[in-house]
Amino acid sequence: MALLPREEGRDPGAPCRLADDHAHPAERGDAARHQFEKGDSNRCRNAYERILHAALPSSVLEPHKKNKHISVGRCRMIAIDHAVRIPPYDALSAVGFSEGLVAQEEWVVPSDCKRFPKKIAEEGLCRGECERCARIARERRPAAEAHRQAEGKERMVAGAPCPRPMQGLRPTAQARAEGLIAPASLPAAAGAAVSAEISMNELEECVDGSLLEGVLLESALIESELARSFRSLEKGEADLKDEMADILSELERRPHMAASPFASTDEASEEEECDCFDVEQCLRELPDEYVSSPEQYSPEQLNKGGDVRLEGDEAHRSLRCTERLGCEEACDGAGHTRKRKPAGGCDEATEAMLAEEAALQQVYLQLKRLRAQLCEDEMRSDDGARAKRKCRELLESVVDEATLLQSIYRSAPHLARPPHATTGWYASGAARQAAIALLTARCQRMYNAVRKSAAEGVRAFPCASRDPLNRCELPDGRRALVMFCSPSIAPLDVNSEAEALQKAGLLPPGQVMQGGSFDDLRRALAEFKPHLFWFAGHGNVQLQDGVRTLGFSSADGTLELLSPAVVANELQQHRVGHFSGSGNLECVVLNACNSGGAAHGMALGDLLHQYGMPCVACWKSRAHNEASALYARGFASSFVGGEQYSAAHAHGRRQVESFLEARSDMPGVMTQKYELIDPLSPTVLQPLDIRQGRGTARQAYRVHSGPGLGRVAAGEVVLLSHAQLLSASRASRRPASKRSARGAALYALLALVAIVLAVVCRGGGASMPPPPQLLVKFSPEGELELMPQALSLLRSAEGPLCVASIAGPSGEGKSTLANALLRHLAEGQQGSSDTSPKQQELGRFPISHEMNAIAPTVDAEGVWMWVGRAPVAADVIKPGGVVPLQSTGDFAEENCRTLVVLDYSEGTNMGGWTKRSAEANELARKRALALLVISSSKLVVNAARQPPEAFLERLARAAVASRRLEHWHDMKHRRPAAPAFKSLPCRDAVDDTPPVASSETHAEHPAPQLVVLIRDATLAFKDKNGTQLKEAQVLDRWLDAGHEPAASALRDVFASRSLLLLDSPSELELELLEDPSQPLAASGFGAALEQVVATISTEIRPMQVKRRASAADELEIVVRWLNSLQDDDLAGWSH
Repeated sequence: MALLPREEGRDPGAPCRLADDHAHPAERGDAARHQFEKGDSNRCRNAYERILHAALPSSVLEPHKKNKHISVGRCRMIAIDHAVRIPPYDALSAVGFSEGLVAQEEWVVPSDCKRFPKKIAEEGLCRGECERCARIARERRPAAEAHRQAEGKERMVAGAPCPRPMQGLRPTAQARAEGLIAPASLPAAAGAAVSAEISMNELEECVDGSLLEGVLLESALIESELARSFRSLEKGEADLKDEMADILSELERRPHMAASPFASTDEASEEEECDCFDVEQCLRELPDEYVSSPEQYSPEQLNKGGDVRLEGDEAHRSLRCTERLGCEEACDGAGHTRKRKPAGGCDEATEAMLAEEAALQQVYLQLKRLRAQLCEDEMRSDDGARAKRKCRELLESVVDEATLLQSIYRSAPHLARPPHATTGWYASGAARQAAIALLTARCQRMYNAVRKSAAEGVRAFPCASRDPLNRCELPDGRRALVMFCSPSIAPLDVNSEAEALQKAGLLPPGQVMQGGSFDDLRRALAEFKPHLFWFAGHGNVQLQDGVRTLGFSSADGTLELLSPAVVANELQQHRVGHFSGSGNLECVVLNACNSGGAAHGMALGDLLHQYGMPCVACWKSRAHNEASALYARGFASSFVGGEQYSAAHAHGRRQVESFLEARSDMPGVMTQKYELIDPLSPTVLQPLDIRQGRGTARQAYRVHSGPGLGRVAAGEVVLLSHAQLLSASRASRRPASKRSARGAALYALLALVAIVLAVVCRGGGASMPPPPQLLVKFSPEGELELMPQALSLLRSAEGPLCVASIAGPSGEGKSTLANALLRHLAEGQQGSSDTSPKQQELGRFPISHEMNAIAPTVDAEGVWMWVGRAPVAADVIKPGGVVPLQSTGDFAEENCRTLVVLDYSEGTNMGGWTKRSAEANELARKRALALLVISSSKLVVNAARQPPEAFLERLARAAVASRRLEHWHDMKHRRPAAPAFKSLPCRDAVDDTPPVASSETHAEHPAPQLVVLIRDATLAFKDKNGTQLKEAQVLDRWLDAGHEPAASALRDVFASRSLLLLDSPSELELELLEDPSQPLAASGFGAALEQVVATISTEIRPMQVKRRASAADELEIVVRWLNSLQDDDLAGWSH
């Protein structure tokens, strides 16, 4: 990482030229400042404050303020701590203290906290580098240190962050885990920490609970084990005497402990000394009674005087070996011996370690008392969550200090005397030494148990963990999830926005949580199920691939970056209308720069809009920090008041535009400050323009021409919404728990009246048509088999019949189109797009992939049929309902009384097709398609991107078969046959005349209509010269691509041919189509699909059958005739 440039000061080693009246800077009076203008120091301070406010969060700057400002020296200190570049004082003063006029390459990180000499250095001015100044500084240092500590305590009482000396502290467990402190140096490190002259309040405030995640302990374990293991340190002298009596009685029972060499310490010789011993050899020489079972390690056994040896503890083995060999000394880690004085005194090293031990014991006791007192006080306060968090942090700090104390016992088990041995709590002689050994063993037992529990992942805490996301539930039941992210690498001041949301009522008063990782967001979305998600933070952080995304922050302030697609996919799982049915998320507010609405459409807001999020509020450009807070206040106040999101967005914009500022050129006049325009617009003055002399620093990012002249460019905020999705979900998705009983009764009464009126207007409540059912299935030989139940339904239908058939390749949305046609017919009959039980009971055609998922052994192949009532004679179906018939061309000849919708499914499951041979499968497809061409009034071919050539060929053969049927009718009436076709099948194959119009009723057979619907059309239809082609031209080109007889047959059979285009739907739009409770036009794709089915349902001619036969009878004749045709006969033309 490249180092930031530093300021270049004077050479500290250069000789300092003293003046005659030289004095230390602290002793000098006010120097003559005739060289400088009055107020230069304040101007420099203001410039530095502006720079720091833009680079650092307010939580860093607020503790350093005095009289609402930060001194120049403190500004430089903050810049050093956080590596913030600032312009040097001399360069800043040369341009009138306008930081925008100092070139960025001149900005540096300060090298010290002092101000350099200003414009002209005073003659003989000493910078405190001479010997006299150094002596005076040494004399003044204690007083300055005391003042600094007092000032730090005042800041701690005010709730400010830790003073600077504590910023670098790490808990001991963390330091040991990172290898920063070796086990042998723990006592020294502990002594240094205790001697830091830092109050316990500061220590408690500065312990970071997040650094102790590796020491997560169960509450009951901590309370019981600590109290038991350190009872000798907390009880009074009377309790300890009782315990010592028990130990002495145990020593009488175990004479080998009473014979310890420590019992004869006073009789030892001062010159007596022993060398270091072999620990392993010593252990091998131990008697059997020294080896005990693990059951004796329990606290109960230890209290009863059980064996104090702990397996694996080398320090304790050293203690045992010391007792066994009769030495008065023990080896330390380096292999040296430490000598004790025979008169009961200790050498200097032992005395120092005892002092450290006593100090640590006092630290531990004070931490325990502080923890108990703070938990008791905080639990009585209103902010219970904050109290629980503080208790947890204190508890972890206690565990950390206890671990340090235990480490001292491990590293120094040879200590002969506890603190205050002559006047303190402990007995003397052999019992005292045995008590020390026993307490050491208890510490080791507790330490091992605690670390083992932590390793097993014990997660039960007496206090709840911190939730970095803010949750709010409004009185009407709506829930809002608010997230403020300000990572340490790029801090962002979100305090103004948090205050705005609190004033608007979206956040409760009190402490606002900041930060939050992506995992925190996922967990909160699943648990809280919000209706509104609000994000405030960075929105234009660039990834390696150039895509900009949101910036999340982990618990330690680390910046987390994820692709916008990942974030959008997670949020859309919780939106309203998701297929899971559990989502409530209606709106996402991204109060961050460049978060959506731009032309490229790759930001998070654009992806959410594409995924079907009902409402997304985002900034199209960079956003001014104050303007974003104003927008937040306006939006939130309207949302809390129950307004719709569009109204809340408009209120937020008005809040920004109505903000006023004082006119600098006209005192006493307030004018509009912000203009909602991109700060990078050509009409906005940029900092580069200011450096080039085109304006002043105050005019930066202000409009210099056009509308909004003189105003600050706040940015462009946009609202991306699906109004239809939002309106459809608002009534059903919003919680209704707050609705009054009176309002609910009135709502139910109105609904009942509406149902009664609907029944009366629709003709007395006619019964609903049956759901779609199978009309034709395929036999193993490829023949068509009519279903008796479907034929009975056809026989009962009132004529004339209009038949709309839908065919096409499987898996390309054919059945979805058929279901949309049914829904359109139902909505047209109802006269509106509201949801009613009648529409929900309409039924739907089976979709192949759904059938495979539900029952893999059941295939949806065959021709499915729906029969329902046609529109009345004076009406015609149009998008949005029934409108009066304007001309007689919509329904020719006679109006349809019954509508029949046929859906031909080839089936995707291999279970049906694999039971037949490939020839039988192909023959079944040809016969089914020929049946649709013969019996349909309008045939719709559904295909993705382009009709397959094989399907067009099959359709042409079906057309030839229909013409053969008409040609047979012409032969019966002695008409000349068409020369392009082969000979007809034998007359014996047909039992009756095929269902074509006789010459007595119509002169010729009415030709069906052909509609080709292209799904997912992505390419423009152009010719070789780039000229846009019309739909009819495109369709002709597709027909001409096949064999000439096939193209001629298709043109000859179908009276009219038309081409329709339909874009691909999103996942949400497909879910809304499958939801019967939602109207067909609930989405953009649904509205386009409704236009398509409206076109299909208009101008349908009735099916012409013989007067003496029903449609079912004629259909049976056609099926028998088609089954008599073989593949060669269905080929249709000569080669």
